[in-house]
Amino acid sequence: IAGGTPVSVTLDADDNFRITREKLVEKITPNTRGILVNSPNNPTGRVLSVEEIDTLCAIAIEHDLIVYTDEMYEKIIYDGNEHISIATRPGMWERTLTFNGLSKAYAMTGWRLGYVAGPKTFMDEIAKIHSHSVTCATSFAQFGGVAALTGPQDFIGEMVTAWDRRRRDVAEGLNRIKGFQCSLVEGAFYHFVDIRGTGMDSMTIADKLLNEAH
Repeated sequence: IAGGTPVSVTLDADDNFRITREKLVEKITPNTRGILVNSPNNPTGRVLSVEEIDTLCAIAIEHDLIVYTDEMYEKIIYDGNEHISIATRPGMWERTLTFNGLSKAYAMTGWRLGYVAGPKTFMDEIAKIHSHSVTCATSFAQFGGVAALTGPQDFIGEMVTAWDRRRRDVAEGLNRIKGFQCSLVEGAFYHFVDIRGTGMDSMTIADKLLNEAH
């Protein structure tokens, strides 16, 4: 709508998709307006560390950038990793828009209910466009969302325990395939498999999986 151009920051699988100051700063120009980040990440399963979060925040403040943070998988964390909401860091609330929803942690995928949180100055401007570009969430989904957010939360831990078991089983199975390398993800429920050992690109692998292995 505003004519923005996305600029990708390439992360290295061999470095566990770690965000560094150097990688971010080299992409910033006078035209840069914001940073879009997703942690826990889809599809890598990476959870940003406190050091990475604080590096990102320092850069956003230094260059006067807005941070758009997708935290959909905040409750799906493994092995003692910790989710840190960027808006809670010093100096970040006023420059952060946090996107979340109920599809993942609350298994409400078909209800199509999500939300954005941020300073009133941002929300007022978002409301001007939102109400004219998409229809409102249906009423029963909104009631369901309130019940999910305000009701007992212990079932989430039970779900994460089940996902953790599947995470380990799937990684073990993938690592038995010649040329595949799969590390245990830190969050979310995806595996981002390294297929470089097969000598094939992703499209070839996908075609083989669909037509030969399915």
